[in-house]
Amino acid sequence: MNATPTAALTDRFAWMMERFCKMIGNEAHARRVDGPVALAAWTRFRLLGRRFVALVAAWQAGTLRAVRPARPRPAAARIAGPRPLGLLPRGINWFCRLFPDTAAPLSGTLLNLLHNDPRIAELAAATPRAGRILRPMCWMLGVKPPSYLQLPRRPRCRPRPVRKTAAKPETPEQVDARVARMSRLAFANLIHPERENMNGRPPNRIGYGRAPPILRPLPKRN
Repeated sequence: MNATPTAALTDRFAWMMERFCKMIGNEAHARRVDGPVALAAWTRFRLLGRRFVALVAAWQAGTLRAVRPARPRPAAARIAGPRPLGLLPRGINWFCRLFPDTAAPLSGTLLNLLHNDPRIAELAAATPRAGRILRPMCWMLGVKPPSYLQLPRRPRCRPRPVRKTAAKPETPEQVDARVARMSRLAFANLIHPERENMNGRPPNRIGYGRAPPILRPLPKRN
């Protein structure tokens, strides 16, 4: 492994973090962002940068811990519990809502680093810790992680079988209400269902209607 490009990657990322940490402080002062919130965002961003620089340094020195194979776990229903309240907002793109002027150039620099520097993909293939650092940075900026950082989809747990319960018998009042809502044809089919041998009985859609009136010619006028 060539140490020079890896050391350059460390310097490049450390420079990027130093530059944008200064921009966060300046924009927080200009926009009058709440002090504890700005400090929490600055600390979060700074911590991710330090972890990544230390990871790259360990990769360069060849002291990365061996990756253990992931143990398959059965799919289980996840119950959403109450989350502890924090200073930073949750969800995707929260950094852009706090510091829009800093987020725009930071997103472009991060995308350029992830897509145009093959050493990031090599590091992500060497250890999953790289994805645990870079994915939160992408989410906080609203940037889609590249394919080599994306996690496989979790299998969905099978839905529980629906138990079919026997229908309860209707009460006389419910029967009367259901019959009252029937149309003439539905009521006729209920009391006299149609069959093959009708014995001269007309179908229910016709019924025993009255004969049409006989139209007589009008008397002639003189």
